[in-house]
Amino acid sequence: QLIMTATPIPRTLAMSAYADLDTSILDELPPGRTPVNTVLVTDTRRVEVIERVRGACAEGRQAYWVCTLIEESEELTCQAAETTYED
Repeated sequence: QLIMTATPIPRTLAMSAYADLDTSILDELPPGRTPVNTVLVTDTRRVEVIERVRGACAEGRQAYWVCTLIEESEELTCQAAETTYED
């Protein structure tokens, strides 16, 4: 069984320590892999970004929109995925 995670969350660490799981580290890209271009854009350009993402997806390309939180938080003033999806 292969379990993948991008971050060492407590559950993954516990499973590695107590569930007799081996750890594999992938430290290189597969041959021919297209490089990923990561861009940070200010919120003032949000409309422009959305238009460009829609255009890229219409061309069959992919985009990932990363949010800090899943749900809104009373303690943090970060972008939540649920709110972003609704917008």
